[in-house]
Amino acid sequence: MSLEQNTNGIAKAIANDIANANAIANDIANAIANTITNAIAIANAIANSIANAIANAIANTNAIAIANVIANAIAIAIANAIANAIANAIAKAIAIAYDIANAIANVIANAIANAIANDIANANAIANANANAIANATAYAIANAIAKGIANGIANATANAIAYNIAIANANFIANAITKVNAIC
Repeated sequence: MSLEQNTNGIAKAIANDIANANAIANDIANAIANTITNAIAIANAIANSIANAIANAIANTNAIAIANVIANAIAIAIANAIANAIANAIAKAIAIAYDIANAIANVIANAIANAIANDIANANAIANANANAIANATAYAIANAIAKGIANGIANATANAIAYNIAIANANFIANAITKVNAIC
């Protein structure tokens, strides 16, 4: 697998992780919205109860003071509930984001490691192929040199033998001619 293919794989993995992160973020947003809606519903129910309690307590001289105390207590309870719900949702979102970041980092690290391993394997294969090609070329060159040397040696020996034979034949011819001339004289 080439580095370009590994890079495309990394991009697809990151895109999938981002899509998953968006889906998780939507779920978290929905959970927060539902929590707030529930808190508002609880607040309304409590407010209705308070209103009824206040209406019943109006007959008492301390009705207003009691209503204020109850309203303050309810407001504090609602604020605490909403704050806790939001804090929990944020903590979950941070934990999920951390997990997604780790997953993306692992995908990228593995893809890079695989790409490097593939490149090293390809480099080793190319080096082996080059070494084999050099060895073959060297062997071919040596064989050609030996063959040419043998051929040249045979050619030179043949030429020398022919020249030697011609020289002997010429010497014999001249010697015979001289002998014949001497005989005639």
